[in-house]
Amino acid sequence: MSNELSLPEMPPRSLEPKRQASRLREQVSPEILSLCGEWALSFSDDGQIPAEEAIPCEVPGGIHAALMKAGRLENISEELGFIGAMDWEGKHKWLRKTFAWKSSECAGPVWLIFEGVDPCCEIILNGCPVVSYLGMFGGPDVDVTNFLQEGLNEILVHILPENVATAATRQALLAGRLKQTDHPLGDNYLKTAQLLGGNDFPRVVTAGIWLPVRLEVRVAEAVADVWMETTGIADGQAHVLIRGHLHGPLGDESVQVRLHDPDGAICWEGVATTDPSGHFHLPASIESAKLWWPNGSGDQALYEIEARSANSASRHRKAGIRTIEWGRNPGTDVDLTLVVN
Repeated sequence: MSNELSLPEMPPRSLEPKRQASRLREQVSPEILSLCGEWALSFSDDGQIPAEEAIPCEVPGGIHAALMKAGRLENISEELGFIGAMDWEGKHKWLRKTFAWKSSECAGPVWLIFEGVDPCCEIILNGCPVVSYLGMFGGPDVDVTNFLQEGLNEILVHILPENVATAATRQALLAGRLKQTDHPLGDNYLKTAQLLGGNDFPRVVTAGIWLPVRLEVRVAEAVADVWMETTGIADGQAHVLIRGHLHGPLGDESVQVRLHDPDGAICWEGVATTDPSGHFHLPASIESAKLWWPNGSGDQALYEIEARSANSASRHRKAGIRTIEWGRNPGTDVDLTLVVN
């Protein structure tokens, strides 16, 4: 992806000094600033920042919901509404938000955290390209300390077209020359998640900032992420492997890990040491484990993982304890069965 974007000058601000200072106090925290809420959404055909009037778009959210709310798209769940949605697939999406930041309250590097942008994007902060990212889960995360400015800032998220063959595909569908399940060359940008219940309908390709986004102050030795994998369950005892990593390649750092059961009580704790890349892993055994079950088969019990390095805030994540595997059924019409726990 190219970062050579032609960016307009930021518009002059009309906030009075007192009102601006009040807004700073209300919105800024030295630890975290949520950028969720209403953004401005606009479109272009050529990859240039559009001059057209924007429509409101909620974050987290998707472009189809914003278009329907603004009256620019019919209900995509009715009849052939999905064909109208295809008109927007070949367009560049631009999501813009203005926010306040007070650098004097920051105790460390400031990171811009996206939990999910669909499907691929470029991030521009105060007119400067910051990062490009491909993938709808867990990113991008980027250090923006040197891109932020005192007071008001502007973030622009450029979401690239999902499908380069949209126009031809749409015309073929309308003319009856193409079936819903056919995907011509160029549709390789479509995600396989469009398969729902074994059917290829509806053909609606999602796009948007679909998970929360925030600014966060981090110290180098803070825990960046932590997660848990179930390695086995036997006689009510669960065996899990807790993994995680710090911000940066920091070895020989101690990380305290605790597990809280679904009722909030601490059920296990231990200490891990990071390797040279800043990663750590720690096996754990949980007595009388409460398992996670699919909907209709039992409760969705969740344990909370808490990981903390020296002199840093803790990182939390919830996870279920369960095993999933394929079971074979010889001599039957069903070759495989998905077996949980």
